[in-house]
Amino acid sequence: MRIGIDVSFVTADRVGVDQYLYNLLKNLAKIDTDNSYFLYANKDLPEEFTNFGRNFRTVISRNRILPRILWVQFVLPGLLKRDGIELLHAPCYVAPARMPCPLVITFHDMVSWLFPQKFRIKHRIVYSLFVPSFAKKADGLIAVSGCTKKDLIRLFRVPEEKVTVIYEGANELFKPVDDKTLLENIREKYSLPEKYILYVGMLEPRKNVPVLIRAFKQLKDLTGVEHKLVIAGKKGWMFNEIFNTVQLLKLEDEVIFTGYIADKELPLVYGASKLFVYPSTYEGFGLPPLEAMACGVPVIASDVSSIPEITGDAAELVNPGNADELSRAMSKIISDKSLQESMKKKGLERAGMFSWEKTASQTLEVYKKTAAR
Repeated sequence: MRIGIDVSFVTADRVGVDQYLYNLLKNLAKIDTDNSYFLYANKDLPEEFTNFGRNFRTVISRNRILPRILWVQFVLPGLLKRDGIELLHAPCYVAPARMPCPLVITFHDMVSWLFPQKFRIKHRIVYSLFVPSFAKKADGLIAVSGCTKKDLIRLFRVPEEKVTVIYEGANELFKPVDDKTLLENIREKYSLPEKYILYVGMLEPRKNVPVLIRAFKQLKDLTGVEHKLVIAGKKGWMFNEIFNTVQLLKLEDEVIFTGYIADKELPLVYGASKLFVYPSTYEGFGLPPLEAMACGVPVIASDVSSIPEITGDAAELVNPGNADELSRAMSKIISDKSLQESMKKKGLERAGMFSWEKTASQTLEVYKKTAAR
């Protein structure tokens, strides 16, 4: 089968959907040498997206005039027809309105429709006007969690039988690190203290970072812990409140912003931390808590959306809108070494239930069934 995959959304920094796509393609290359894969883009791709295997071909059709969504509508269908593509996978919501072959779309979350006020106007227009019709026309839909599947069916009224839940996984790089020299080197590189609480993720409204900062302030005031708060992630949008909260609470010396950290270093940043906290108000899957658990770090996360589904009983779950509750949870875990060890063990076991190879295998089955229909 000749399978097309739209990779036009890929950026140099592998975050969010880029992570999903990279790990999916990497593992499809491991398990599938029978089918031919055509990766379509409207710009040059990062090198790691161009060398998956002999049965993977990159097709670049540059167009500096058309924005991505219009390139997908007016250029991509012709490329699919020219190359005899038998199925297209759109891994990032947007797909051609007119398809020359069956279509599979992956939905990573439904936050754009549940919380439109947390996005810029341009994003709201594109997603509200076009994506629901793409979902209805698709022959198969992939949701990265049961929570996302329920929201997708409820909001877009698509048939339940058309949606398959396929979980993501933690990259094999994410594992416990015992090498003290490596951990010391990463602390030195990013000016990290001996003891710190870690958050990893995009700086944007739904990640709820200001509540984390306020809870951290309460923790410091009530317990006097030595720990600092490390916030790792690139700036997304509407992030000013995060920095304003740090200034308002006079935490400039207690909160460290590292910016984006690449995968090769991120396991060390996880491994050197004492606690990982993820207070997001909504996640379609939520990779960072899974990555932290795979690195043997105790995790506190929100008790909403897909997060309980992914973390199970391996994480301490809290109300993301309650800074007091979050502060108490941090204090409880930091002060109890036996609880820390128990959470590390449970987290490693839970993370072991998810793998990108499993993701790739189940996705390939969706391709086959959709093309057969």
